[in-house]
Amino acid sequence: MRVLALDIGSSSVKAGYWDGRRFAARSRAAYPTHFDGPRAQVDPAQMLRALTTAARQAVGGRKVDALAYCTFSSGVIVTDHDGTPRTPIITHQDRRSTDAALALAKALGKRWLLRHTGNLPYPGGIGSSTLAWLHAHQPHTLLNDPRVGQVSSFVGHHLTGEWTIDRSNAVFLGLLDIHADAWSRRACAAVGVPRLSLPRLVWADEPWGTLTAAAARDLSLTAGLPVLGGFVDTSAAVIQTPMHAGQLAHSAGSTDVLAMSLPAPAAIDGILSRPVGVGRPGGPFANKSLWLAVRTIAAAGSSIAWLRRELFRDLSDRRWQHLLANTCAAIRHPPADQLAVQCDPAFAGDRASIAAAAGATLSGLTLASTREDLLAALLQALVRQSATNFYLLHALHRPGPKVYIMGGAADLAAAMHAAWPGKRTCERLTGDSLRGLVTLAAG
Repeated sequence: MRVLALDIGSSSVKAGYWDGRRFAARSRAAYPTHFDGPRAQVDPAQMLRALTTAARQAVGGRKVDALAYCTFSSGVIVTDHDGTPRTPIITHQDRRSTDAALALAKALGKRWLLRHTGNLPYPGGIGSSTLAWLHAHQPHTLLNDPRVGQVSSFVGHHLTGEWTIDRSNAVFLGLLDIHADAWSRRACAAVGVPRLSLPRLVWADEPWGTLTAAAARDLSLTAGLPVLGGFVDTSAAVIQTPMHAGQLAHSAGSTDVLAMSLPAPAAIDGILSRPVGVGRPGGPFANKSLWLAVRTIAAAGSSIAWLRRELFRDLSDRRWQHLLANTCAAIRHPPADQLAVQCDPAFAGDRASIAAAAGATLSGLTLASTREDLLAALLQALVRQSATNFYLLHALHRPGPKVYIMGGAADLAAAMHAAWPGKRTCERLTGDSLRGLVTLAAG
């Protein structure tokens, strides 16, 4: 099967053309996330232009049998009924909704929210917090026949004309009753969202639409191609693994994601809980552990990139990578605990905390401190946070002996794994999310 795979992240679209045996072509098209104080937003038009560019470059006029895609989450968007955006895509790094999230948790009760939706309304990270903020501050966006969904719904509508959402994104929208597998009347009323405005629930491992003529012209493809997926990008990597209970998957990139496979939701404060999104009855994933407990470091690789941009821009790529690798190796030894400079790496807050404010802090600075000291402090702080995340997941289920890893921050990942207790083997998923999308399409 020839597949066009699209991985839509918060800063770029990656595309791959699978010719039935291998990826014959890959491409990437960037677009910005716009930061303004607590706001973190993506322009929907810029994202769609990047999608078109990446897809056309990867396909190059060749035949395609199916299109599969995944997206970052949460990425809330409200549109008109025809799909015209009323809001930007509001990403998981957005923190304007803290007060709205606190009010929502008080109104509905934390116990009720965890039991029925699986998560608390973490600002940005769970879409209900953003929707509650819109209801309070921009109520016009939710009036007059809106459509409410995630970035996956917006992309799906662009491709097929359907307004859909898979269960992994639906849970991160914060309005799905995870036991009834239906939109919660009470949660929707609390955030001012009409239930009829929400997407149709679908499984990611089944075709739920076909490519429209307009989208086909835009992408230089054939109309009528089956479109599937639409689930969270981590899921596209996880489905390549055995998905046993307790299995760990670690994505070390712009956002650091540590996910544990579980047979049931882990509805606990401080844990992001969601389904993988696959598991249609009778499908190839039906007997797997289909829930994930997730801990993240919201700006891991992004904070390292920021430090390089601001303090190390004079270094060539090769010298920078050498410095980064050596520093990651150095902080794996006990003397690193005595670093004079210390860092709290909360550059983008905590995705699994309602009230935690964003903003990193540095302490122990003196006139003798160097830029290398700041780099070491940041890396050590990220390693410590990773160890904390590991222990939180360990409390849910005994971790398996193998960790499936992905992402470009390999040196940092190795330092993180060295800080976890016990010994584990690591297996790199060479195809990451794009290869998982091929697995999905072929299933």
